[in-house]
Amino acid sequence: MESLLFQLLNGLASASTLFLLASGLSLIFGVSRIVNFAHGSFYMLGLYLACSLANGLTAYDPQLAVSAYWGAILASSLLVAALGLLIERGILRRLYDAPELMQLLASFALVLLLRDATLALWGAEDRLGPRAPGLEGHFTILDRRFPVYDALLIAIGPIVLVSLWVLLTRTSWGHCVRAASEDRDMSALLGVNQPRLLASVFALGSALAAFAGALQMPREPAHLALDLHAVGDAFVVVVVGGLGSIPGAFLASLFIGLTKALCAWAGDVNILGVDLSMPKLTLVVEFVIMALVLMIRPWGLLGKPLTAARLRHQPDTAPQDLSKTQSSLIAAAIVLGVIAISYAGSNDYGLILGVDAMLMVMLAASLHWMMSAAGLHSFGHAAYFGAGAYAAGLLSLKLKWGFFASVLMAP
Repeated sequence: MESLLFQLLNGLASASTLFLLASGLSLIFGVSRIVNFAHGSFYMLGLYLACSLANGLTAYDPQLAVSAYWGAILASSLLVAALGLLIERGILRRLYDAPELMQLLASFALVLLLRDATLALWGAEDRLGPRAPGLEGHFTILDRRFPVYDALLIAIGPIVLVSLWVLLTRTSWGHCVRAASEDRDMSALLGVNQPRLLASVFALGSALAAFAGALQMPREPAHLALDLHAVGDAFVVVVVGGLGSIPGAFLASLFIGLTKALCAWAGDVNILGVDLSMPKLTLVVEFVIMALVLMIRPWGLLGKPLTAARLRHQPDTAPQDLSKTQSSLIAAAIVLGVIAISYAGSNDYGLILGVDAMLMVMLAASLHWMMSAAGLHSFGHAAYFGAGAYAAGLLSLKLKWGFFASVLMAP
């Protein structure tokens, strides 16, 4: 029972961080109706900036360790909030009335752009942050040690929840946010400055993501894979809790965090004669929870079904198609460019690059077929790509099939 208690406490600490991340995403979606894939990038940048600022200030004057640590967390949150504001005003504001697919692609392009910028600024190596000065210790529960910093994280989640509740229900800005989340057109007619409101919401959501990332300095290193990992977890929480619902995000964070903690505690179990490693299920249990919630309550635990006012901001117009001549010229230019790259240089790199390009063309064509014929905008399409690669590899290595037989049978 002692180990179960400590696993649950660790789950609460992780749930608190997950709530900070997901609350910003839920807040942004509730008003703008944009699914922002770059939200995980703000989390990653918050951790990178906090590590750099805290380490730099501490190295400059070790006596400033406490101020450097908490100042770095605050500064990184403000810097990322400013970056989020610039992105909203410069890019996303032009896409509020665009089709959903264009919004998704634009935010995903931001993920790639911010990751490359992070790579250029900090390099590919992981960055370690300092431990929180004065909170390096632990306290004893049932003769076992629990970190003081994790206890602080557990407390921060409810504090942020109450703060957001007060902000959204007891201030004029919060009333405007709630009105815009219900009906942006009506709130605009009542005099709410929509551009300013959307910009402030995006800045606050970005700051919350960076704050969640910066708080992870003593717990994990900053690395380039944090963006997609973080945004995946945040999306699950937002969907389970209900799109645009802050209390729902808090409840979903607790549920997912504690469920993963229970899986880690259970260890290896035997169910109906089948051996299962429960700790390994922590990688997929949150997606199982999301699937179950969507089947039972598609709008989430505390979410609301979309009303007609909300649906008015889901455009159904597609961008103007290119003419056949324009499409043919673009396709020919791409093919010629790939061929030129493939045969350029004296090594095989160009040929490999050309093959990769053609494979991506096939993948894009298959996704286009699903979107155009079936109307499915699926970001899980890459799973089929990976499954086909694994199937071909297993047929070739395990069953000793030839190349062409493996490639033909894998699909």
